[in-house]
Amino acid sequence: MEQGQGKKKTEKGRSPGAFRRIWGDFALWTRTFVVCVVDGRKDFPYVTRRLFQVPVDFCAAFTPYYGARKAGRFAALLTDYLFGMARFLEKLKCGGPVPGDMRQAWYRSAGALAEFLSELNPLWNRQAWQNSFYRHLTLTEKQAQARLRGKHEEEIEACNGLSALTGEMADRMTRGIALQFEKKNPK
Repeated sequence: MEQGQGKKKTEKGRSPGAFRRIWGDFALWTRTFVVCVVDGRKDFPYVTRRLFQVPVDFCAAFTPYYGARKAGRFAALLTDYLFGMARFLEKLKCGGPVPGDMRQAWYRSAGALAEFLSELNPLWNRQAWQNSFYRHLTLTEKQAQARLRGKHEEEIEACNGLSALTGEMADRMTRGIALQFEKKNPK
């Protein structure tokens, strides 16, 4: 079978699987980043670079639907979110409590992402996206805490949760785009 044959495509010609792949990368590289931060691994710069490629990948996938400016805005917001995560994890690794303002900044970036997505596509519910990003925050912190304590079963449980969550986020995004553009271009 030829590549792409048999896969349903949206009106703009992009495979819905592109968003599932990118959200899967988001989960994978978030997990790997946590491991690098907590363990102080030497591959940290390479993993960081790959994690921060995810917003660029989203930008490329969004551009055919929403244009370069809006796609770039999403990429910038997601980059801010990742920087917040990085600062949070570095502080967590140092021990002691994470300052409330640092946690609040990370949550604000999640809220900004949810708000932007709901404005971008009227079929995307702001509260659903916000809940998803907040859940991502919680699971990422749980993964890091478990790794720091050597509780590897708890760490794997958090990673499984992240994988399932990003799958849901991918499906929500794909459905929303397909429906939005189906309504604009009825057959």
